[in-house]
Amino acid sequence: MPAGMVPSLFAILRFTFCFSRVIIVHVFVNDPPQETQMKLLEVAFLVFLLNIPFGYWRANVRKFSIAWFLSVHVPVPFVIALRLLSGMGFHLVTFPIMLLAYFGGQFLGSRIYHLRKIKAGSQVSSCLVWDLVGRSQKQW
Repeated sequence: MPAGMVPSLFAILRFTFCFSRVIIVHVFVNDPPQETQMKLLEVAFLVFLLNIPFGYWRANVRKFSIAWFLSVHVPVPFVIALRLLSGMGFHLVTFPIMLLAYFGGQFLGSRIYHLRKIKAGSQVSSCLVWDLVGRSQKQW
């Protein structure tokens, strides 16, 4: 790549895909202990579920505002606590899977917000739980 040239999105995605393949082969194919695989997948699933409401909140606030910053960063201490409580630690091979779970939950939460906003008009708040509970109470 010539000096001063910014790498293209395609090059970044290609590098990320190749790096992820190396990590997946290292974690899942090289046959680590079964409890390590399950621990990583269980914690990643919990991180994914934890981030869905925060992604829902993030979709309804102005980008780079204090609320946006909080919606992105408030789950981080919980993720760290999950990693420590599960005994998984901070091994380099776990980062791609955990980052995918973290941002996947954020992305899914924002998609749910936008789909609910389109479906319900402008009758959605920033809280996924409030919208789900409030909607079900109105139907009674």
